[in-house]
Amino acid sequence: MRSLASLVGLVALVGLTACGGARSTARHWASRDLGCPPQEITATPIAIDVFEVEGCGQRALYRCPNRDACERLGVSEEEPAARADASAAGGEAARQNDQESDRQSGRQNGGESTRESPDALAPPR
Repeated sequence: MRSLASLVGLVALVGLTACGGARSTARHWASRDLGCPPQEITATPIAIDVFEVEGCGQRALYRCPNRDACERLGVSEEEPAARADASAAGGEAARQNDQESDRQSGRQNGGESTRESPDALAPPR
């Protein structure tokens, strides 16, 4: 029983370390891409390996599958708290908000939406 508790603790520690490493990597890449000092950047996890990064008045989405690399997915237009609240509500509200934003963006851009679909940003299930 004691070895099982030790194993569970070790797995939890490794998981937290990995998440912290990916968050740090997202902040590093965003600092470079956004031209913003790393200490002014926050990275909020919104899905597995996906972070919403905010700093110096800019927002972006990054997918960081490991500690060594991140891929910029696009620009986020929502507040991080609004996205988290919508995700906690089962994701339906987020999809509806994104669809409404896409419709509004389409009207502002001559009928062509420039936003990426949230389904395209999410990792495969």
